[in-house]
Amino acid sequence: MKKIGIVTLYDANNMGAILQAFSLQETIKKLGHDVEFLRFEDMGQINSEDNSKGFEKSKKALQISEEVYNKDNHSHDVIVVGSDEVWNFKNTTFNHLEEFLGYNVNSTKVISYAPSSNGATHKEMRQLHGDNIDFSKFSHISVRDKGTQKLVKDISNIDAELVIDPTLLIESFEEYMDTSAPKIKDYIVLYGYEFSEEEILRIQDFARKNNKKVYSLAFKFDWCDTLECDIFEFLSYIKNADYLITNTFHGLMFSVILEKQFAIFSNNSCKILDFIKRFGIADRDAINVNDLSEIFKNKIDYEKVNKIKLEEREKSLNYLRKAIS
Repeated sequence: MKKIGIVTLYDANNMGAILQAFSLQETIKKLGHDVEFLRFEDMGQINSEDNSKGFEKSKKALQISEEVYNKDNHSHDVIVVGSDEVWNFKNTTFNHLEEFLGYNVNSTKVISYAPSSNGATHKEMRQLHGDNIDFSKFSHISVRDKGTQKLVKDISNIDAELVIDPTLLIESFEEYMDTSAPKIKDYIVLYGYEFSEEEILRIQDFARKNNKKVYSLAFKFDWCDTLECDIFEFLSYIKNADYLITNTFHGLMFSVILEKQFAIFSNNSCKILDFIKRFGIADRDAINVNDLSEIFKNKIDYEKVNKIKLEEREKSLNYLRKAIS
């Protein structure tokens, strides 16, 4: 049994950020190790969602170190950096700590698991960290998408392994779901940060044609109702929905995990486009589709999707076992 420290963005009021952290925590625990999230006082995450009670309850499921991390006072057998956008150097919602690149930590082994740069470039990394920071501190590097894979190659000439998001490592979320969440019927789950006026009209039109009510999870909009929830209620609401519409990466993850018929406004997000291409579901991108019925009339073949998911899960778990050992 090893003592594992995770360096990631766990503290945002964001369902995806919390669930990716929770999933990596649970996966490493099931591999037989002790695990904790390292606390940094200057992470500076912006909490963009306002359902504070639900998020505070959700974060209690994370094993976060009580003390602020200091490499002189704390040591771990392995430090795991990732997942989420810890290498997105153009993202201004958090402080880009050197620890996200394996610097200033006390461990004989530093690895990454599935971080994403989401299109950030070599130039943007250099503007932020200068020329002396690279990926050389890692003994093993894995990334979440091909764009991040290219960035690592460009910066440090290292061939990073392509793995899946931690949420996809969990065999089943059934054991974590809150079955006491209020039961509702005939509804569409909406999960996204914001939607354009045109996208709102498309969503409302689809809901009206199908006699469904639209509920936003966590984010509040004045054009639909909101379901306040923690992460475990969040999973239940998605599972029981008739359709899911999203514009976020983790909205996409839980559509696939819970086998929902979904549409996603990709907004040219590199990490979203990479995933839907790899999993053969690029036709779910609604960015250029005027009538969402055109997407939903074609059912997703989850037998094919799950075959890819299981193959990628085994590869990713093998990487994690090897990297931690």
